[in-house]
Amino acid sequence: MGWFSRHQEEEAEETHRLVQHAAQLHGVPASEVVHAVLDEDDEELDDQEEARGSKKHVGTWVTLIVVGVLFGAGVIYMMRLAGSADNAGPTADSGPKAMQKAIQPTPTGLPTLTGQYIAFSYSGVFDSVKSLVNLPNTAERYAIGSKGDYRRSIIVTVENRTPTLDEDSGYKYRTLNPALYRAQVVKVPGGSAVVMIKSDNTERTLYFLHGERLAIVSVTSSNGTDTLEAYISAITASIRWVG
Repeated sequence: MGWFSRHQEEEAEETHRLVQHAAQLHGVPASEVVHAVLDEDDEELDDQEEARGSKKHVGTWVTLIVVGVLFGAGVIYMMRLAGSADNAGPTADSGPKAMQKAIQPTPTGLPTLTGQYIAFSYSGVFDSVKSLVNLPNTAERYAIGSKGDYRRSIIVTVENRTPTLDEDSGYKYRTLNPALYRAQVVKVPGGSAVVMIKSDNTERTLYFLHGERLAIVSVTSSNGTDTLEAYISAITASIRWVG
């Protein structure tokens, strides 16, 4: 312990001697030398803090510059895309036209017979049409067949000088045989008509009057699998007089 005390005293005396020497050298009081040393240490600390702060500021600025460059590149890219779209112009299926196209009903695609006096659409299972020679009291006659099954057919006849249904021999025969046929009134474009339905479901015949002309459309099938109701419905929904 005695050695440590003597050592501290020697350091204190050496420090006092150095302070006195510095004061004499610079011509200033010893107290100013002490303050100057302490201030210098504080300045060194301030310089170190400032250096660290500068490094932080530099890092911040570098980050901001990088972000700015990336943002600017993104803006330029979007502007080029917009310019390309403007140069290309709208497509045929864009805007209101595309919307209108989307809401349009899908075409049925059913074949249509358009004669001199009568017209209607019918099922696509029928794919052949033949014009028949007229009889003395007919204006036009057609036979519509099916290449896939000869057992199904549509016979079309337009009669002249038939002001009432009872004037037609075929209609009269069907009404006189209720065990074989029953009548069903149906709506057609512009009015009503009568469908005679055979009890064995092999025939449905439509009678449609217009003035003194009578359109007769008879759908038959004997294959046992056809749905005649669907076939005749396509006709009644579209039949119309054209002459």
